[in-house]
Amino acid sequence: MTLSLTHQMDSVFNHGLHVIQKHEKPVLREWKELLSHMQKTNRHSIKNMERVINFFTDYFFHPQDNFNNGKMASPPAQPVVSLDINQSIITLLENAVHKVVQTTTTKSYTDHQSI
Repeated sequence: MTLSLTHQMDSVFNHGLHVIQKHEKPVLREWKELLSHMQKTNRHSIKNMERVINFFTDYFFHPQDNFNNGKMASPPAQPVVSLDINQSIITLLENAVHKVVQTTTTKSYTDHQSI
């Protein structure tokens, strides 16, 4: 039986979500350290970074509060920040997740690609 591309992508996404959720505390700690560093260096995008971190924290670690079957149950109280404009912030947060996963588990190609 072959899997459709959509099903395969869902599997990869769900695996990545599981990997991230398994490392909740270290990921949140790493994001907090990253935000602290940004504050010390007086970066202009601190507010945007805080909003993106809050969004991903809710999405990854509190999905039952805001999402129903992977879809937003109701519009967020704050507008979701533009993920296009904040691509560099998202990349920094993604790299922080990779750092945590690589230091706490055996390196896995599947884990890395699914994140």
